[in-house]
Amino acid sequence: MTVTERLLHYVSFDTQSDESSETCPSTAKQKLLGEALVEEMRALGIADARIDADGYVYGSVPGTPGAPAIGLIAHMDTSPDCSGKGIKPRIVEYTGGDIALKSIGYILREYEKKYDGVVGRYGGDEFVLLLTGLDDEAELRGVLDELVLRLQTNVQSGGQSIPVQCSIGVSIFRPGMTLSQLIADADEALYYVKQNGKGYYHIQRK
Repeated sequence: MTVTERLLHYVSFDTQSDESSETCPSTAKQKLLGEALVEEMRALGIADARIDADGYVYGSVPGTPGAPAIGLIAHMDTSPDCSGKGIKPRIVEYTGGDIALKSIGYILREYEKKYDGVVGRYGGDEFVLLLTGLDDEAELRGVLDELVLRLQTNVQSGGQSIPVQCSIGVSIFRPGMTLSQLIADADEALYYVKQNGKGYYHIQRK
């Protein structure tokens, strides 16, 4: 079996845990994966592979004489919040880049052009959008309300619908502010949004 085939085989086991259980493991079905792992380990030449009454799987592989011993430990159980029954795993190969982020970038470019601004990727999944062509705060709020609606959407890819939700932190330039201060205020506003529900905007005032 290839590594991919092994992974797909492992995730097909229902190993959902149970927070209210007082047994070890918390669900007996976790042992089914453990037993399958023991069989594979023995097939790979790990002669001492075994599973105990509590569902712990053990096995050792001889290393270089005199070298430090290394222990690899992993969980077999999965979250109690979601059933693992009937899982049909598959590998989806995609080489087109960050679809959702590209879609957001295209939207932000529209506002960059319309309001004499500049937009750029700030890192990870964050963007910075600087707008200089706004007349007043009322116009700013209109733009933000529109952005919130447009950035809460679904991006289609490979027959799948990817939900996208964006939070926006806003700072308003004041005389004497540096660019780093402007971004820091926007970042603080973004943090506020993320702590209070996400999917909207907040204007930082100091």
